[in-house]
Amino acid sequence: MISSGDASLGGLFHCLVGPAQLEDSASGSVSFFTWQDRFRLTSILGAHSSTLGIASLLLAGTALSNGALDTWSCGGGNTRVLKFDATTLNFFVLSRYIIRAPLGSEGWIIGVHSLEGVIGGHSWLGLFLISGGFWHVATQPFDALMRAFTWSGEAILGYSLSTLSLCSFTAAVLAWYNDTAYPSEMCGPTGPEASQAQTFTFLLRDQHFGLDVLSAQGPTAPGKYLTRAPTGEVIFGGETMRFWSMQGGWVEPLRASSGLDITKITLDSQS
Repeated sequence: MISSGDASLGGLFHCLVGPAQLEDSASGSVSFFTWQDRFRLTSILGAHSSTLGIASLLLAGTALSNGALDTWSCGGGNTRVLKFDATTLNFFVLSRYIIRAPLGSEGWIIGVHSLEGVIGGHSWLGLFLISGGFWHVATQPFDALMRAFTWSGEAILGYSLSTLSLCSFTAAVLAWYNDTAYPSEMCGPTGPEASQAQTFTFLLRDQHFGLDVLSAQGPTAPGKYLTRAPTGEVIFGGETMRFWSMQGGWVEPLRASSGLDITKITLDSQS
């Protein structure tokens, strides 16, 4: 919120108060460029990349010094300080998230399921962005890249918008499915988690009324509350079969080797 407000004030300043041409101001020569100045354009790109890298490292440092909210902590989620030795910094482990398929049960980077993995990924990302920033500041594009891209304001705006679009879709799907990076305690339940929680709520309610939820049938033959997945394990019934592999801190204690344990649901669930 602070950074967005600062950017808004900066935009208003340059629109209403700032000089019409940057080169007309005393310090404008630092930021002034033309679209054909490849060296200056890549230097600006490097400065932005370095800034993002520093912010990424600050996020990792904050989690290591002051803590971060971990939805998988005991007791239903809590803030905990990460230990540097326990942070996932193994590049092979982290790169597996990138090379996975985005569909099915692979999940691409959306499949990250530990706070140590999230912070470790931000640590590597910060180092890559800072290294790339220095590279872009010190060099200019290769001849092949100069010929491949169109160097104009409209073209660079188009490249930027397409990149932001990809990042926006990635962030939207990540917020919809991943409650490790977007904890339910702060951002609300993920889509799969909300579906599972609704069935679980109805199960506990009707079980309190004395209904045998294990044998209750839905209108389309499968179990209304509990049914079996294609793998044979017990899962929540109804429409939640789409998200039967959902993982959440509140449902994992109810699982056994064969899926949901009816004994745990019956005895370990409090109203």
